Amino acid sequence: MTPQRRAGRGGRREAACRSAANAVCLGGPCHGLLTRVDQDLGLVRVPVPNDTGPDDTGPRGTVTAEYLVTRERVHQPGQSGPLLALHWAGVPVRVCRGGGP
Repeated sequence: MTPQRRAGRGGRREAACRSAANAVCLGGPCHGLLTRVDQDLGLVRVPVPNDTGPDDTGPRGTVTAEYLVTRERVHQPGQSGPLLALHWAGVPVRVCRGGGP
């Protein structure tokens, strides 16, 4: 899963990212984030944007939020077709990198 951009922002680089997106996060910390998923149903973890890690000292991207992939499709301005709706499944989850607890 690769976060692409938040809906409603402009720019050439972001426009290129939009074309690769096939899903939009609804609710939770990633609300409005366009992303790409390669599964039909189930849970996916989306990196929370602007996360700075524990106590604002750790590496970015260490917090993810779980979203439920649904069969629901939504229309997003600037997109050529409907997007998968990803519904927030609960609270953000901290991910340990490097295999440690």
